[in-house]
Amino acid sequence: MKIVIGFIENEQGQIYVTRRALNSHLGGYWELPGGKLEPNETCEAAIQRELKEELNIDVQQFSLFNIIQDELEFHLYDISYFTGEIKHCAGQLDGNWISLDEIHRYLFPQKNIAFFTEWKKYKSQ
Repeated sequence: MKIVIGFIENEQGQIYVTRRALNSHLGGYWELPGGKLEPNETCEAAIQRELKEELNIDVQQFSLFNIIQDELEFHLYDISYFTGEIKHCAGQLDGNWISLDEIHRYLFPQKNIAFFTEWKKYKSQ
């Protein structure tokens, strides 16, 4: 199964994270926006659809910066430009801009920590 993950960074170098609805799997956990591909969907179409569904934004420019393969295949995208204002939809309780130094203050699924590690490597290139 393929999953797309979006890294949205602001001018201060903070990343936008969302919190899952309490009545969902891993309810109350923070996560990076994204989700599963639908049948016959490309990863590029999926990242645009997922961020529209979850955050009500239209992704205009993005680039794949890594693929992490374990039992699932995670495609990590740098979202460099979007239009619209972030609004929480599709089961997102709320969201926040956080610095990479703050991730330890939030409860994330373990896989998200690996995603942040890859983001740090990508940004240091």
